Amino acid sequence: MCDYCGKKITEGAVKKKIEDSFYYFCCNTCETVFKNKYDQLKQRIQSKEQA
Repeated sequence: MCDYCGKKITEGAVKKKIEDSFYYFCCNTCETVFKNKYDQLKQRIQSKEQA
């Protein structure tokens, strides 16, 4: 299953390691959107920790 949209992954799965975990996506679009949202969330958390 795609870690972003939940679709069943067929041929051509995209595998991405982020920090210590591997994530699997059905396409490059899902990988890109997931990574962008992940980075935004991480940035918000770091901003709150510094405040």
